[in-house]
Parts: sequence; structure tokens; C-alpha cells
Amino acid sequence: MSLRMVPCGPERYGEWDRFREEHPACPLFHSRPWLNLLARHQAARLDMYLIEDTQGVAGIFPVFSRNYVVLRVFSSPYVVTDTPYLGPLVRADAPCGDLWPTLLAHARSGGMDFLRMFTRVGVPLPDIDPGMASVQRKTTHVLDLTLGEDAIWEGMEGRCRTAVRKALKDGVTVGEAVGDGFIDRYVDMLEGVYARQGLASPNARPFYREMWSLFGGREIIGLTAVHEGRDIAGALFVMDPHDAYYISGASVSDAGRVSPNNVLQWEAIRLAMARGVDRYDFVGSDIPRIAKFKQSFGGMLHEYWCIEAAPSRLAKLMREAYPWLKRRLGRV
Repeated sequence: MSLRMVPCGPERYGEWDRFREEHPACPLFHSRPWLNLLARHQAARLDMYLIEDTQGVAGIFPVFSRNYVVLRVFSSPYVVTDTPYLGPLVRADAPCGDLWPTLLAHARSGGMDFLRMFTRVGVPLPDIDPGMASVQRKTTHVLDLTLGEDAIWEGMEGRCRTAVRKALKDGVTVGEAVGDGFIDRYVDMLEGVYARQGLASPNARPFYREMWSLFGGREIIGLTAVHEGRDIAGALFVMDPHDAYYISGASVSDAGRVSPNNVLQWEAIRLAMARGVDRYDFVGSDIPRIAKFKQSFGGMLHEYWCIEAAPSRLAKLMREAYPWLKRRLGRV
């Protein structure tokens, strides 16, 4: 294979930073401050690798890991919430035919019992031997912002435009978040959403506080929908140079009557256009009712991939036994 994996220690951090900054996407998710934020708050070890070829650095690959009893589980990202895409970031001319075999060979030789990776949108279907790993198709809606505001508005479904007009008519206002108080008010709403489903937020309040202190108002934008003097909905968006990502949204339990989520998305789209961003990624369209909402804004359905491998024999045995164990434990 023409590619090789090299650990990226402190002496090579400059190469990592330079590769990310010079990559056309320049994604926040692959930046060291973002990766270190995840490692601190998700109780996971961060390993960083440079992918090299004969020309030098051909890519970068961050991966997180945790111990589960006798298994060491690796994932990129580890918690998908708020970091939907990670995996390897490579040069456009890197030999993709060698990329996945190189990563999987490293997983086997590096003692990874289980490895999961989520690619970026636009990465071609990985050509992987099914005996080495499984590839799951994931989908998301992406809106082309270069069409311009008028064309995007006309391309939205009628029910979506109606919901935006209704919210504005009912007195909903949307503003860009400023100051430190926003993030606690937002997390209050977010925790309420999870609590109504009997769940806990995958990322805790300290994560969002530090995220906002590091990136708020710059790489990450917050929007709040206000009705009758009360915050009723909010959302967080990553703004890369060419791509905007809707990474988190929340609303109070009685917000639906004034449809704040449609107008929040519309204002985020307009804000991204004002920043010169080319694409708006709604992030995740695999759940039909959510996909229906995102599709109403006129975006196109795009694919990305989840790759899972169990290089160790023990992990393979445990994965094969999992359905049986789940049935047995369900009877206890």
C-alpha cells in the first residue's frame, strides 16, 4: 500500500494544523481545539495520526477510545451528537483505493478491538471487503446556498414557507446569540427535550459551556427564537468556510403552536449566505419524520458512510453473540 499511518505527537502538531487549514473544507471538527474539547468531556483518549504518502502528509485521522471490560473500543467520532462527521480527512489526490485498507490494517496491528468511523459528506462509497468491515449508508439533506435567497425561498415546499410566515406573524423573533448567558438558557431547553423522552443529553452542560467559550460567535453560531419575551427555541450551527452544519436544536414543550423551528432554520440559512458559505447541511436524515422536515427546505439528499470493523477475534465473537445475549438478558 502507498499510504502509511504515523502517530502525530506534539512535535508534529504544526503539520496537522497546516494540513487542516490548507484543506479546502478546513473543518472545525478536525481542529485540535475541537478534538481536545471532545476528549476532555467525553472521557475518551484521543489518538491523532498523520496519513503519509510519497509526497508527505496526505491526510489526518483522529480517533477516540475507551475501555469496555476486556475490549478497547475506538471511534471517530466517539459521540456523534454535535460532531456528526470525522474520520480521515485526506487530500483530493490521495489514493482512496489504499485509504481504507491502510486504516483497517492499522486497526488490526494497533490492537483496536472495535473501530467505527463516520465519513464526511461526499466521500465515495468505500470499496471495502465485507470480511474486513461493514459499511452503512447514512443520509443528510444539503442545501446549495449559491442559488441565492430568492431561489431558495421559492424552492422550499409551500408548507415550509407557510410555517415561516406564521411564526413571524405570531410575533416570533430570531436573534443571534451574544454573551455567556445564552448557552445555559439553551442547555436548559436541550435537557428538557431529552427529559421528555426519558433520556439524558449525550453531552453535558460543561461541554456546551466550554464549547461556547472557545468558539461561540465565531466558528459556532447560536440562534434563539423569542415569543412574548420568552426563549422558546434555539439552535447551534458550525460555520466552516464553505459549509454550515446544523448540529443541535431544542425548544420548550409548548413551542410548536408558533412553529419556531422553521423560522430558526430559515434565519440560519440567511446568516450562512451572508457569511459567504456555499452549502447548508441539515445533518442527518435517516429518521423519516425528521427527513420530511429537512426536505421541506428544498435541499438535496446526500450520502455519507459509517464504517465498522471488529479486527480482534474477541470483538467478533462478542458482536456475533450480542443478539443472543440481549435476548437472554431480556428474560432475566
